[in-house]
Amino acid sequence: MVDRTASFRERSDLLQRSARISPRTMESISTPERVETHLGTLEFPLGVPTEETANRVYDHLDRLHAVRSFLDAYSGVSMWAARKGFLEAGIKDHDVLLFSEFMDAETLVLTGNADTVYFVTFLDLTEGPLVVDVPPVSLCFLNDLWYRWVADPGMAGPDRGAGGRYLFVPPGYEGPLPEGGYFTRRTRTTRLLLGGRAFLENDDPKPAVERIKEGLRIHRYVPGYHGTSIGEIVTGGTAPPLPWTAQTWTAALHRPDPPRFVEGSGLAVNTVPPGGRDLLRPRERAGARPAGRGARPRDRRCPGRDRDRQKPALRAGRADAEDPHRGGRGGQRDGPYPGLPPAP
Repeated sequence: MVDRTASFRERSDLLQRSARISPRTMESISTPERVETHLGTLEFPLGVPTEETANRVYDHLDRLHAVRSFLDAYSGVSMWAARKGFLEAGIKDHDVLLFSEFMDAETLVLTGNADTVYFVTFLDLTEGPLVVDVPPVSLCFLNDLWYRWVADPGMAGPDRGAGGRYLFVPPGYEGPLPEGGYFTRRTRTTRLLLGGRAFLENDDPKPAVERIKEGLRIHRYVPGYHGTSIGEIVTGGTAPPLPWTAQTWTAALHRPDPPRFVEGSGLAVNTVPPGGRDLLRPRERAGARPAGRGARPRDRRCPGRDRDRQKPALRAGRADAEDPHRGGRGGQRDGPYPGLPPAP
């Protein structure tokens, strides 16, 4: 006959042995009393940080957040500084800064060189989609106000250096778009930077300059014109704006007027962002607010920002716990760049 009591006792002992947590596991999940770090010795009596340890760790988090804020925002501040330099030199959006006789030391541009024909402009999409006709045999880039890639018109892009018509659509636009005829790109900010270079022919910049002046055009997209077929219009698609005339149906044959070209050679323009404390002057950035809007791709909230709210949790069980409503050195802070477009 089976001894049920003995069998039950044996199974119980087996379960108790298997349920025991090893000392190694306990050590791995326990908070040590003291930890030696590059911040110094951090102390956690009974697993709870001392006042000095908590303040030291929070100071370290503040420094990490400050460094990350600087690095995260530098691309936006750099773009803001470039547009500010353009405006101060009298170069408005859609004006093209053209270095027909090369760049010299009067123009402060990072990574610029003195043997290339450059052309640079800021594009304004606040009123809707914008069309850019890119000149042939050029090498261009187009970035948004956080220096995020939008397109590479020219030899590296879909037109492959033959020149092409690009349509840039601002964030939130839900209006009509053409069937074809454009290289269409949606953007995440309402202003863009277009930069391009052209190359010398027999050490002569003039042919490249002429191609740029002849080929570069910047104009608003008008629904129902180029890119929209008659078949789409007569079947209920987007029609050209009224009144209709003979010129309405031949509008695509007429080239837009050229932009205003500003000679850059010898022109004093500063496009370099400030360093040191000047980079962190938030109220001065308010002028950049209309320059571009875009959705924040991810939340920047991170531990340590709400220091006063976290203190009670870190110091739970301590008799000398600080009143979380008393203020102090920490607390929630505003971002350092309220005037810039949202950070990527």
